[in-house]
Amino acid sequence: MKKNNHMKTFLTVLFFGAVWGIVEATLGTILHLPAIRIAGIWGGATTILVPIAFAIMGMYYKQSGNARGIAYMGILVAGIKAIVCAIFALSLRPCAYILLESLAFAGVVAFVKPKELISWKMFGCFAIANTVYLLSASFIQFAPFQYGSAKWIEYAVYSNLIAVGYTLVVGLIAYLIKTFVKTPNIKLDKVILKPYIPVMMTCLALVCTLVLK
Repeated sequence: MKKNNHMKTFLTVLFFGAVWGIVEATLGTILHLPAIRIAGIWGGATTILVPIAFAIMGMYYKQSGNARGIAYMGILVAGIKAIVCAIFALSLRPCAYILLESLAFAGVVAFVKPKELISWKMFGCFAIANTVYLLSASFIQFAPFQYGSAKWIEYAVYSNLIAVGYTLVVGLIAYLIKTFVKTPNIKLDKVILKPYIPVMMTCLALVCTLVLK
C-alpha cells in the first residue's frame, strides 16, 4: 500500500509539474513578446504567470493533499528549465525563481492546510506565498543598493498587489461558476494513474521548453 501511495504521488507530481512546465514555456514566451510587454507591469510574467503557477500547485495540493510534493514539482520544472539553460548556455536565474515559487507555496500550504482550491484559505495562501516569493526573488533580481528604489517597489509591492487583485477576481468568478453552474465532476485519478500520460506530458514540457527557450 505504501509503495502504491509513493507511485501515486510520483505520477501526480509528474502530471501537474508537466502542466506547469508547459504553461511556463508557452505562456512565458507569449508574455515576453513586444506586443504584450507594452502593457508593462499589468501584463508581466510576475503578475500573470506566477499566479497561474500557484494555481497549478493548488490543484496539485487539492488532488494529493501533500504539501511536500509541491516542492518536488518545483524541482521537476526547474530541472527541465536547467537542462535547456545548460544546452543553450542561458542564465540559470529562471530555475532559481521556479524553486522559490514552489518552496514559498509549499511552506504556506503546509502551515495553513487549505481544504478547498476555491476558498479564502487558499487565497490567503496565495497572497502570503506571492509576497514571500517576490521578497525572496528580489535578492536575486536586485543589487542591495537598489532595495527601496522605485524599480524594487514596482517589483516587490505593486506587482504583488496587482497579482493578488487578479487572483481575487478570477477566484470570485470561479466561485460564482461553481455555485450557480452545474459542472461535471472530473476524476483526474483515472488520467494521472495511467503512467504513460504523466510521462508523455513531462516529455512535452521538455520539448516545449527546448523549442521556446
